[in-house]
Amino acid sequence: MSGRALSEAAFDRLLAPWFEAGPPRVWSLLVTLFGDLAQHDGARIEGAVLRAVLGRVGIRPEAVRVALHRLRADGWIESHRVGRNSSHQLTALGRSASAEASPRIYATAPDAQRAWLLIGDASDSVRIDGAMRVGPNLSVAPSDPGRADLLVLPLDDAVPGWLSDRLCPPDLIAAAARLERLLRMTAEGLPADATLTPLQVAALRMLIVHEWRRIALKAPHLPDHVLPDDWRGPECRRRVSGLLARLDPPAPEKLAEAA
Repeated sequence: MSGRALSEAAFDRLLAPWFEAGPPRVWSLLVTLFGDLAQHDGARIEGAVLRAVLGRVGIRPEAVRVALHRLRADGWIESHRVGRNSSHQLTALGRSASAEASPRIYATAPDAQRAWLLIGDASDSVRIDGAMRVGPNLSVAPSDPGRADLLVLPLDDAVPGWLSDRLCPPDLIAAAARLERLLRMTAEGLPADATLTPLQVAALRMLIVHEWRRIALKAPHLPDHVLPDDWRGPECRRRVSGLLARLDPPAPEKLAEAA
């Protein structure tokens, strides 16, 4: 982004709504940050950078240390120390899990374009990748399994409310509605000509991706037209893509200089 600098006070006002529901888990923020900025093999983030980015959203260094310890114990990251300086990177496990999640997090379109109603033995139909059980012997899937033991009907148009309501739980619908509001407020509050510091960019990207990640990874692997009318996932996806396009990931060396 280029233009006038965004003051720290203005940036704080931009971030404030993101914490209305309480602070997020620090270890989860770190998972998001590594997945967003250091997913590739060999990519590292310096300890000072981690403390600076999370400090920008009010996370204390002690909480960062505890979260790093947990992620190391879980086999998610590994740490390196040279003198008094430390750096951290994803393990093979962390990289694999991040790479698996990334297509859903950064997608600009839904996972699937079509859906099928499967009628048959539910114990078999729910084993089909992406299928969701919606009733006894009744499932919805993002692909036609081509099985003779199932009656398969295409769902190419809007479906009855009783069916769509069973595909998306109320808590997920509420989370998407809240995130859409946050994304709209952020987009409206971020001046088009604003220049953000590398730390501001990293912190804002982290919050956006973190909140969307929690929703995107739980959302059904189904096209939008079979989901409830009050499901705001498509709008969240559009707004996330738009904001991230305005917030290019900062280069590691720029973050190191800023930290």
